[in-house]
Formats: sequence, C-alpha cells, structure tokens
Amino acid sequence: MISSIIFGKNKFVTGGDEKIDKDAITGTLKAIMPNTSLSAGDIIDIYNGKKFVLKVRIMMHLLAQKKVDRLTFDIQEDIAGAFYYKDGKFLNKIEYFMHDYYLNAKNIHVVSMLIINLLVKPRVLIRKHNRNNNSGYENETNVNLGKNLYLENGLIALHDRDLFMSDVNNIFNLIDTYRLTGYRLETESINFLKIAGEKYGKFIKNNGFAKDFFIGLLKSKKRVYQTLLIMHETKILSALVPEFEKINSLSTNDVYHIYTIDAHSLNGVYFLENMINLKIHREFKEIFKDLSGDDILILNFSLLLHDIGKGYSARHEIIGAGIAVKIAKRLGLSNNIRDYIGFLILNHFLLPLTSERRDIHDPSTVKSIANIVKDARHLKLLFIVSICDSMAVSKTRFNSWRKMLLTELYERVLSFLENAEGYFKSDSYYIEEVYKLADGLKGRRGYNFLNGVNDLKGFITDYVDKFYSPNKYLTRENPENILLHLKLFSKISLKRGFNFVAIPHIKEDYYEIVICGEDKKTIFSDITGVLSFFDFNIMSADINTRKDGRFIDTLFVNHTYKNVGEDIDWHRLRNTFFKVFNGNISLNEMFKKKDKSESLYKKSTPRVFNSVEIYNNISDEFTVIEITALDRKGLLYDLGRIFNGFNIDIFVSKITTQGNKAFDTFYVKNDYESKIKNPLHIGKIKQTIMREI
Repeated sequence: MISSIIFGKNKFVTGGDEKIDKDAITGTLKAIMPNTSLSAGDIIDIYNGKKFVLKVRIMMHLLAQKKVDRLTFDIQEDIAGAFYYKDGKFLNKIEYFMHDYYLNAKNIHVVSMLIINLLVKPRVLIRKHNRNNNSGYENETNVNLGKNLYLENGLIALHDRDLFMSDVNNIFNLIDTYRLTGYRLETESINFLKIAGEKYGKFIKNNGFAKDFFIGLLKSKKRVYQTLLIMHETKILSALVPEFEKINSLSTNDVYHIYTIDAHSLNGVYFLENMINLKIHREFKEIFKDLSGDDILILNFSLLLHDIGKGYSARHEIIGAGIAVKIAKRLGLSNNIRDYIGFLILNHFLLPLTSERRDIHDPSTVKSIANIVKDARHLKLLFIVSICDSMAVSKTRFNSWRKMLLTELYERVLSFLENAEGYFKSDSYYIEEVYKLADGLKGRRGYNFLNGVNDLKGFITDYVDKFYSPNKYLTRENPENILLHLKLFSKISLKRGFNFVAIPHIKEDYYEIVICGEDKKTIFSDITGVLSFFDFNIMSADINTRKDGRFIDTLFVNHTYKNVGEDIDWHRLRNTFFKVFNGNISLNEMFKKKDKSESLYKKSTPRVFNSVEIYNNISDEFTVIEITALDRKGLLYDLGRIFNGFNIDIFVSKITTQGNKAFDTFYVKNDYESKIKNPLHIGKIKQTIMREI
C-alpha cells in the first residue's frame, strides 16, 4: 500500500508544476499505518529521488542513442550540460550535478530502509546480533533500559513517543544508549531521531547537553564511527555542526576519490577507531598505545572535519582549518586543543604529498617538515591523521608502497627532532659501516669480487668518491645495497656493457630494479621507456651518475597486471634493455605498435588539467620540476627525451599516480652541475613539456 503512495499514478500530484499534496499523503499514511512515524516529507523525498534518477537514466539513453546504465565520467559531463548545470567558483558543473545525484540516491536509500524495516522484521538477523553483543541482555526479549527506552527483540525502542519528543536531551540519551549497549535502533527510533532533529534543529547547536555528549563521543575508543553515521543519516550531526551539511553528498570529479566527501570524512574516523583498537596495521601499536583522551578527541575531530573547507574554497585546507577552529570554540574546547585541530587540518596532506612527491632523503625535505611540526607530538598526531585520511580515500590508496614512504618520512623527521645535531653524519661514518659488512662477507660465496682487494676500506672509499654526490649516495643507500652495487659493477665488461637485478618485495608488492652500466645521455628515457613498454608502473627512481662515465639507478616498480612473484619474462626484458641501449631497436616504433593495440581498451576518465612548475627553493642542491599530467604509458619516456634535449641531468624522480592523474617530480641539474636559474631557459622548458603532455 505504501508503494501506491510513492509509485502510483499522480494521485498526490496537482497542477502543471507537479506540486505534491502533503495533506493527502499524510491522510493516506494515517489510514493504512495509524502508528507510523513516517511523514509526508519522507514520501516526498523518495518520490523526488526516484524522479531525479529516472530523469538521469532517460537522459543517458537520449545522449548515447542506446541503452546505457553506467554513469561514466564522460556521460556525467554530458548530462550536467544537458541539465544546465554551470561551473561555480570552487566546484565545476559535474560536481554540482553529482552532488544532487548522490543526495537523491541517499534519500532513496534512507527512506527505503525505513519502509522495509517497518514492514519486515528480520528475526534471524536480530538473533545473530544478540549472539554477538556483550551487554548482558542476550537472553531477554524485553528489557527496560531506563530513560524511556527498552530493548525489544534486540532493538532499542521508545516507551513513550510523546515523552521522547518533549525534550531535546532525549535525542542524545537515545544515541548514547545506542553507542554504549551495542544494540541496533528499532526503525521507529531512528525515524523519531530524525523528527526530533527537525523539531529542535535550531537549538541543538548551542545546547550544552548536546555539546558534552559530542565531546565525550569523540574521546571514545569504540563505536564512534557507527554513532556518527547514525547521527549523519538522521541529520543530528548537521544540526549540531551545521557546517557539515555543506559537504553532505559532495563529490570530487576524479578517479582517485571514490567516496563523497562526507562519507570519506566518516571513513577517516572509522579507520582511526580500528587502529586505536589494534584491529588493523598493528605494526603501529607503539604509536597508538599512549594516546590520551584529548589526543583521541583531537584526532576524531580533525578527521571528521579535515575536508570541511571543500564546500567553501579551492584551498580547502586553509579555510577548513579556520572553520574547524570556530566550531571547536563554539563547543567549548580549550585553546590548546583548538590549536592542534587547526594545525592538523591545515597540514593534513603535508606528509603524504611530501613522501610521494619529494626526495625524503634530501636534508632540506626533512628540515622543512621538522620546522613545520616543531615537536614529536604534533608529528605523531599528523602522522596518524595522514594514515587514516589516506586509507579513507579508497581501498587501494594506502598501499604498502605509500605506507613505507610515509613511515620512513615520519621516522626520519622524528629522528631529526630528537637529535638534530646527530642526524647528519659524515661520509667516513657511512664508509666505515660498509667496510664492516664487506670485511665480514669477504671470501663467502657470491662475494668473490672482494677477494683480490687488499685495501678494502680504500677500495670502498675510491668507489664512493667517483659519484658526483657521494654524501647523497651514502645517506640513501644502506651498506647491503652498496655491496650489491659493487657486485653488479664487478661483472661489467666490454662485452657486457650493463647489468641489472630485480629484487622482489612480495609483502610490499613492488620490485626494486637496480641497473648499472656505461652512462649516456638517453639512459633515463631508455630505462623508463623499456619498463613502461613491459607494463611496469614506475613509482620512484634514484639516479646516480659517476665521474668515471658509469651510472647506477634504482627504480621501484610494480606490474600493471601481475602481482610480485608471478611469472615475468626477465630474460626478454634484459634482452630488450640490451638492444635499446645499443640502438638496435627504436622505442618510438615499439610504442606506436603498442599504443595502436591498446587504444581499443581505453576507459572514460575525467579531464586532467596539465601543469608544470619549476622550483629553486625546495632543495638546497637541485632544481625541482613538478609535472601534473594525464597518466599514460610512455609518459616518463617522453619527459626523459625532453630533458635530454635541454641537457638536463636527473638525479631523483618521484612518480605518483592518483587514478588517471600523474604527478611526476624530478630533482635535476643542468649540464654545468648547477641549478637551472635562467628565467628564459625555464620558460622554454615549461613550454616544451606542456606541448608534449
């Protein structure tokens, strides 16, 4: 019968502009379900939602001239235009359209669940829930919980609905009981939360009882996410924090962010809760074990509101920090706590972006982060926010590679904060460490190349001194890697001009490819081109050139289609390297054939706005070139060819992909071994790169 109200003929629609008769709907609801809390507003929400979704589906078919049921990125853009959405100051027309789409879809979901649960009570699920809870009520069918609440068949219900509606504090008593007992709310209880929120919405924001409840909730270790979720779905969260409504169902038009901003923010709280309770990433337990109640409050508050500025400004971290601090002040939080919240939101992507797009072995990088965070507590809280924020983006965002980079940056900065003077060590210290390891391995199988060396320390020193940047090489490579490099170099001859090894890191899901040989101008583009042709994604590269005309490069890669440890034809890869290095085959021709075959399988993706930025103030030693472009096979190869044309030497490259967007950062010098400072030269480099990408 309810379906006839929602999906029947236009019985409740009047006039040419389709005004809905609320009184008629209310009367019909009372007739068929006298005691229901469903309102005409609920029915209108689901009716309008259905109408909007059907309009979108019809427009999809009209634009495609065929049956289409996937709202792909190109179709989103076409429909936004067809429905006359316009680009705004901070959001584009696609984001405005998708906001309305998600909002209507959410309304359909929420009201549908209310209706289904009113009509069907899934007793099997209730019994299962009873077995899993630990509140002590599992053997009872009807238990008084106090405060006008009772437990019926495992669900929290209201004794007297009128009494519940008589006081705003009852809203938070009900929600707190839900949090503390672990039981689910009965459907009518959920809907009365929504109704009470509408009735008292203007008063909740400044209600002392509501504020105390919210602060206590954010200090909790358990059921914070579930409680915030029920508050969000019933609009209680937006009543308490009206600023949160601005990001409700708001989306970002890219492949990288798969959740709406409100869902992403709540996901951050979810992952924090799981990490605090050691359910995931237990390797970080030492970081989480001594968190205080105020720490947890700061973290929950910051994660919930870290993207609050996205509804207001393109530089969302700046305006978001200001908004969050104002909210914290309104809630009565101390100045100290507000300062931490503002700091965390303002800098919430500092560590991820630095670890992925900057050289974390560069002393300038470590110093710059240390100067921002100031002390270990700020660093630790920012590290936790960074982890949770990264995991909340998507299932694939916080992979083992990014976790390793983020953790290494955290540990380096922490070490610097704890002992700034002892952080930077002399070359002789590192050489001594390599010598100790080499001396212990000399004569063993696999290290025969050391047998004929009389002065082992002098041999190592001479090897290191031949690098253009010995200290850079020593600080980024551990003794084991340096001995591996010596071993690879020992097997190079006139007949064998290069050598390489692929080291699998199965747990972290990447390969460490070390390649060395006789240096030449095109070596970077040749290496990256071959790896790209063989479907490897290059995540980072350390480029080391030597004064004796040799090179040794380390590239961190994973395969597009195969997991680490699966069968890869390394022999074919080695032969291709050999042919390309010797000019026997052309990478350009190889890519032309491959691009032609792969063009049939290209997917629709959002637009990417290309950019090239060149900095001389990020590193003390290098010019930093930062490129944003549409990710594609052979991109690094093309960039390498451009650098060759300008006689630019690459020393470090950091490659990050976010969906279909590539962020490539290069630490470079000109052919005079100095920074690139000529403005005209910089302008030409930018123009050439922009034309290529």
